[in-house]
Amino acid sequence: MTHPFQTDPAKRDEYLLKLYNERYSITQAHQKICEMIKDGKMPEDDQSTESRIAGATEERPRKRKRTSPRDDPDAKKVRKSENEETGRDQPSTSSSLGQARTPGGSSSSDNRRKAKRRCSQRSEEMDTDVKKLKKSSEASGTSEGAPTAISDDWKDDVVFSDDYNKNYIPDPLPVDDPEDPIQITVVENFFKMTADLELDAIVLNGSKTVSKLEDVLKLFHIRRISAEHCSICEKYTLRMKAIRWITGYENFKIQITNDLSTVEITYKNVSNGTVVKCGNENQEVFIEGWYAEQLAATDLVFLFLTENLRLDLLAYDIEAYDEVRGELFPEIVVLEDIYIHLENEKNSHSIDVENYEFTFTRQGKFMEPYDDERVHHFGPLIIFLNPESLKTIKLKLWDDSKVISQDVYKETLATLLETDRLSYGYYDFIETDQWRAPNVVDIQEGDFHKDWKSFYHFQLIKCVSLSVKDVKKLVETYKQHVPKRGSIIKVQAENPLPFEAIRASISGLGEFDDPRNQNLFKFESNYNNQEITLQFKELEINVIEAPEIERTARRPSETPPEVQELRDAVIAINFS
Repeated sequence: MTHPFQTDPAKRDEYLLKLYNERYSITQAHQKICEMIKDGKMPEDDQSTESRIAGATEERPRKRKRTSPRDDPDAKKVRKSENEETGRDQPSTSSSLGQARTPGGSSSSDNRRKAKRRCSQRSEEMDTDVKKLKKSSEASGTSEGAPTAISDDWKDDVVFSDDYNKNYIPDPLPVDDPEDPIQITVVENFFKMTADLELDAIVLNGSKTVSKLEDVLKLFHIRRISAEHCSICEKYTLRMKAIRWITGYENFKIQITNDLSTVEITYKNVSNGTVVKCGNENQEVFIEGWYAEQLAATDLVFLFLTENLRLDLLAYDIEAYDEVRGELFPEIVVLEDIYIHLENEKNSHSIDVENYEFTFTRQGKFMEPYDDERVHHFGPLIIFLNPESLKTIKLKLWDDSKVISQDVYKETLATLLETDRLSYGYYDFIETDQWRAPNVVDIQEGDFHKDWKSFYHFQLIKCVSLSVKDVKKLVETYKQHVPKRGSIIKVQAENPLPFEAIRASISGLGEFDDPRNQNLFKFESNYNNQEITLQFKELEINVIEAPEIERTARRPSETPPEVQELRDAVIAINFS
C-alpha cells in the first residue's frame, strides 16, 4: 500500500516543515519520515519530539572530552560532488548525524600531535568510566528500570580524530538509497528551501543586520543545514552587547545580551549526543553524535566570526559549585576547543571587546602531581581580542571553598598553606598587547597573588583588599617599574587600608612627609633616581608624582626570544 507521503507532496512537505520547525537535522528528518512510511503512520500518530528526546535523556557517564562525531556506517557513502564543491578531501569516516560545524583548529602538525595525545588519554579515561558503569550495573542487577550493562561497542562507534578542519562546515550527507521510500535529496532540498525562506524573513529588505535575539537563535539551526548556509550566516551583523560563556560540570551555557534582553542557550550531554535548549522555549533539540562541549564551542566561535561584532562585554565564567559533585572541580578543558577554533582565525580576525572577564580555577594546585600552570587558559584566549578596543579586564577566581575542604585534599591544602602557594598567581600574558592596552584591571578575589610587575602599567587597579605585605611589595616594585602618574589602586569599602601598620612596614623604603601630610610617602625610583610620591587614603593609594616614561606594548615581533619561548611553552603545557 502506498503511503500518502509518497503520493501527495503537499502532505509530505507539511510534515517535513513540522520536523524542520522542531529543529531536526536533514538526516534525522529523513530517517523519521522513512520510518513513518514503513510503519504506515500519519502525522497525527507521531510524537516525534517527545520520543526523540526521551530516548536521549540519560546523562552520558563519561568525562567531557573532545572527539569527532560518531561514525555512521551509512555515512561512508559520501557524495563526491559535495566534497568537490566544498573543497574537502573525502574523509575515511564521516557522520551523517552531526549537522553542526566540524571541530576546527590549527592544521599544523604540532596541533595534530597534541590532538593525538589528548585523544589517547581521553580514550583511556572513557574506557575506565565504562568499566566502572558496567561494574555498577552488574551489582544493581537487571530488574526493570535498572541501568543495563554497557558493552564495549562504543570503541567502534566513537572516532577520535587528529585532523582539525580549517573551515567549519557540516559533514556531507549520504547518497540516495533506492530502497528508501523517500530519497534524502528530497528532504535536503526542502530543508534548504525552508532555510532560505527563514533567512529572508529574518533579514527583511536585504539587510545584513540581525537585531532580534530570537532571530539570532534561529541562525544556529540554519547554519547546520549546509556548508553554504553556514557561510551565509557568518556574513550577517548580529546586534549583541554581551556574550557570557559558562562552563558547567556537564552543561555548557552561552548567554547573549542586546539592548533589551538576554537569552540563554544550554547544551547538555546525554547518552548519544547533545540536547540543546534555546531561550525560554520549552522545545529541546537533540543533536546526535556530538558532545555538548564540541557543539557549544563551535556555536560560540560562530558568534565571534560574524560581521562587525562589537561587544561591551565578553566573559568566560564557571558555574557555582554543585554539592553532588563532592571533590570534583568543573573540567575547563572545553576552553581548549574554543582556542583551537580561534587559532585558525588569529591572522585574519580579532574580537572587538571593551570589557573582558575571566574566571580562573585553582584545580591545578590540587592535581597529582602538582601542576599549577596546566589548568590555565587566560593567556591563550586573550590573544584573540583586539587590543585597541579593550578598556577593562576583570579577573575572578572560582569559589572552591567547598571543594578543597574535602578530606581528599586535606594534606595538599595544608602544604599549600604552609608554603604560601594557595593564592592564584600564574601569569603568562604580561607581554601581550591585550594585557598592556587596557587602563583598568579589576581583581575580584582576595586570593589572587599580586605580582605587581604584571599590574603596574594600569591606570586603575581594583582589589578586594590589600595586606601590609601587599603594599610593601608594591613599593618595592614601583622602585623597579615606574607606575603611571595619576594611577590609583582601590580596595573595597569593607576592607580599608591598615595605614598605621603599612606606615611601620615601608618606612625603611622611603619617608613620609611631615605630620601635616603624613599620608604622603616619597621614595626614589631606580629610573634616573627620580622621586615617586604615593598618597594613602582609607580605600585607595594614589600615585601623585612619578617620572614620565614612554610606554608601548611590545608587538609579537618585538618580544625577546627568551620571553617568546616561555609563552610558547606555556601554550604547549595548556593544550597538550
